[in-house]
Amino acid sequence: MYKTGILNQYRGICGDVLIELTTKLNKSFKSFLMQTFILYPVIPGRINFLQLGRYGKSCEQRFRRNFSKDFDWPEFNLSLSDRMLTGDRKAIAIDPGYISKSGKNTPWIGYFRSGAAGQAKRGLGISGISLIDVDNKDCISLQAV
Repeated sequence: MYKTGILNQYRGICGDVLIELTTKLNKSFKSFLMQTFILYPVIPGRINFLQLGRYGKSCEQRFRRNFSKDFDWPEFNLSLSDRMLTGDRKAIAIDPGYISKSGKNTPWIGYFRSGAAGQAKRGLGISGISLIDVDNKDCISLQAV
């Protein structure tokens, strides 16, 4: 009962944020997002289109098609942060990262600084942008670039 209560609360918060968005989303895309938001914490292990199709109510192809569409994630995450981060003092944090990749067909592959290794390594660079609630010591990720 406890886990379903948390999932229902999570569904309610995400549904309210989707209603508040200024961009117009059709009903099909909203139901896809809600289904995806519920599946991510539920699916054990690796999450890919096959797993989403297996555990969800939709087929694998629906997830592939809808993930290729544009969606304004920073606006969604900012709307979510208005509900979740209740403190008065907020700050923006930028965290650079590194993802190891090999191969010749990966786009934008290059040499990036790895803090764990202490040197530049071949792979992809990633920057995480987050909003921090200083008063409550909480954080929400806005976007990863």
